[in-house]
Amino acid sequence: MEYCSIKEAARRIGINRVTLYRSWINRGLVKVETIADRPAISADEIERIKAIRAQKAGGGNDK
Repeated sequence: MEYCSIKEAARRIGINRVTLYRSWINRGLVKVETIADRPAISADEIERIKAIRAQKAGGGNDK
C-alpha cells in the first residue's frame, strides 16, 4: 500500500497541511500510520477524503 507524508497528502487533497490536521486528523476522521517514525496517510484514506470533500462541495443531494 502506498503512504504519503502529511504534507504530500494535503497537497493531493488540495488543502493546507494545517487544515488536514485540524479538520480531519485531530478529530479522528483519518487514520494516520507511523512509517519510519513519521506520520503518514494511506492513498486509500486520501481518496476517501477527496470523495467526501467532493460530495460536500456538490451539496450532497442526489434528488
